Amino acid sequence: MTLSGDLFSFKVRKTGNYEVNQKLSNRLSDTLNRVKGKVDQEFTQSGILDVQEYINFRVDRKSKKMPNLNLFSEDIEKRGLTVYFVVDSSLSMTYARDNLRNITATIFKALEKCPFIDFKVIAYSGSNALGHHVKLQEINKIEEVKYIVPDDIDRLTPTDLALSYVHDKIRKSEDKKLVILFTDGLPESCDYGYDHLQHEVKKQIVKMTNDKINFFTIFYQNYGYCGSQTSDITEKMRSIFKNRMYESKDFNTLEKILQKHLIQAIERLNQN
Repeated sequence: MTLSGDLFSFKVRKTGNYEVNQKLSNRLSDTLNRVKGKVDQEFTQSGILDVQEYINFRVDRKSKKMPNLNLFSEDIEKRGLTVYFVVDSSLSMTYARDNLRNITATIFKALEKCPFIDFKVIAYSGSNALGHHVKLQEINKIEEVKYIVPDDIDRLTPTDLALSYVHDKIRKSEDKKLVILFTDGLPESCDYGYDHLQHEVKKQIVKMTNDKINFFTIFYQNYGYCGSQTSDITEKMRSIFKNRMYESKDFNTLEKILQKHLIQAIERLNQN
């Protein structure tokens, strides 16, 4: 499904507070750069041999000069990662308070030192007046994290439409690709029920898989909003996302999961 103009539009939401965890940001950027350095070293040792560089290497070694060890011809600087972080801004995310903004701001700050990662954030919610329609906001820098707020007007969760929009954007990238969905519940629409929407979300995951886009979901178990229904919602979310979902009611745990998978995505850069 390619989104037409009647299925999505853009808006600027209200603002909220956020705080960068500087210690965590520094640790993440140091880890990502260290992993990237190892990936680059592995790649230069396993590429296509540059014959002239090899001859120069032999000559330099015989004359006791410091040899150039870059004997392989691939341009490792082109092996980057594009990440889309798709964040639920429906009304129920009120119970997330500042936590999601803080996590996002901390990642933005860490990635300022990681030019090999192109990090983009899409905040989404759904209209309950325009039919099945997603309201999107692109968050491109740390100063814009303040706009990741629960939407008390366009309050629904049209996850299938948000994923379709992101798929159309990221598939054009020449980098490795990763889409991370952060949500607290089931897809919603004022036009369609759960059976239809869960089928549409699954279709979007298949499309990303076919286009070699890595994907996973972070599910915030929102007990404050859903109460006793949370367990039932969790089971339905598992049926949609299978082994591509990680769940917790604790934001510290969710933040660790997110950072772990960013690191793993960098480790996969030199894989076909």
